[in-house]
Amino acid sequence: MKTFYQIVVVVLTGLLSVACADLGSVYGDTSWYGEYEARSVGYSVATMTTLTTTISLAFSEDGQACFAVYGTKGMDGMLYLYDYLGSQYQYDVQWSSGNTFTLSIPLVDRLEGGIEQAIVVYAGKITGRKMKLDMMSCDRVEQTIELKKTD
Repeated sequence: MKTFYQIVVVVLTGLLSVACADLGSVYGDTSWYGEYEARSVGYSVATMTTLTTTISLAFSEDGQACFAVYGTKGMDGMLYLYDYLGSQYQYDVQWSSGNTFTLSIPLVDRLEGGIEQAIVVYAGKITGRKMKLDMMSCDRVEQTIELKKTD
């Protein structure tokens, strides 16, 4: 009977350590890359063109921060970085499970006494070496991008 209690204690200790582990820390130093089609701004619908846009994500700080670098591929196939939110942008990461997260931009409402809010820009799910990243727009999915682990 004493052996049974020892096994139960070991199992419960293991479950507690998994439950209390930092969510996302598994992805703390990983990098991801993907491409997607995006329309460029034109003077009219007739002059709008579709461009191949690139996104590179790098998680840091044990998965609690994410840096994004954006670019576009020209007609010649060359990659050009462009100034979309400064070409490189840092998002706050909120993990809802070990592989599901949101990337958000913090905002401070100065009129309401400094209340901090966040705008969710992306929602993602990692499965193995692939990531499904949903581009959010007003609480709905605008487009889904597939990224692959680069390291």
